[in-house]
This record gives sequence, structure tokens and C-alpha cells, in this order.
Amino acid sequence: MSRRGRWRSDEGSGSVLTLAVAAVVLVLAAGIGLQIQATVAHARAQTVADLSALAAAREAQRAAFGEPAAVDPCARAAEVAAHNGGAVVSCGVRAGGDVVIEVAVAASVGTARAIARAGTR
Repeated sequence: MSRRGRWRSDEGSGSVLTLAVAAVVLVLAAGIGLQIQATVAHARAQTVADLSALAAAREAQRAAFGEPAAVDPCARAAEVAAHNGGAVVSCGVRAGGDVVIEVAVAASVGTARAIARAGTR
């Protein structure tokens, strides 16, 4: 029997190729979707960190100038972060009212973290 006689037909090969291309497109679309979600989560975490750092720096500067009833800067940062869906991971208050805040925000793709600094500089 010749080599040609062993092969029956190439009917259906276009369908297999189409399914393979569709599977590749779906995998790429899923990967791009996850990347977009991660980018949005990081942007959200950065926004929460920025807001928390600004609030903490305001309180630190109020305390530095001796204003009465100044709230602890890290407590204010935690309050602002919680209000915006995040949690303060670390908080550092430096001389002169500078504050460095690290915030974590839960997202569907994991936990996004961001660091922000605010103060006199």
C-alpha cells in the first residue's frame, strides 16, 4: 500500500485549526484581563496610600506646630485607609511632619501594595 493510501482524508483539519486558534485567543484574552485587573488594583492601592499619607502628614504637622487635639498621624492614616478599602501595613513619622505609609488593598487577583510619602518636602 502506498503512503498516499494510508491517509484517509484531510477533511476536518480546518476545524481543528480553528479550534486551536480560538483557544490561543481565549488564553491571551484571559491573560490580558488579569493584567488589567492587577493594574487597576495597584492604582487603587496607590490612591489609598496617597490619601492616607496626606491625612497623616496633616496631623503630624499640626502636632509639630503644637495645635491642640492633634490626632496620632498613624491612627489617622489607618482611619483613612480603612474608609477607602485598604489597611495600613506600616507607618513612619519623621521629624518635621514627613510621613511614609505602606498600604495593602485586597483585590480579586490578590493583594496590591503601595507606598506613599507626604510632608514638607
